[in-house]
Amino acid sequence: MSAEDEERVRRTAQLARLKLAPGQTRALAAEFAAILDAFRTLQDVDVEHVAPMTSASAGTAEFTDVLRDDLLQPGLERDEALANAPEPRDGFFGVPRVLGGEGQRADPADGESQG
Repeated sequence: MSAEDEERVRRTAQLARLKLAPGQTRALAAEFAAILDAFRTLQDVDVEHVAPMTSASAGTAEFTDVLRDDLLQPGLERDEALANAPEPRDGFFGVPRVLGGEGQRADPADGESQG
């Protein structure tokens, strides 16, 4: 494990918006290295004479895809849908803002998308 591995973990955590506890970086770098080693092992497998698969059941007569008709069914009424919502607001789900205003709730009345 190198400083580069630890930096990769820090960068990945930053991109995923994860806060790592002190000491987690080194442990995660070791786990990343083990995962990458497993993929390197897979790269060494000779698959030259193996036919490509388009799905898990491709090429087998015993499996068939079962499709059903797409039928219109009634949905939930608004009050039912919001019954267990932690913070319903004005008939909508209250959700944290994604952009700007860290931790603030988006206000449906301000014209911003509810996303």
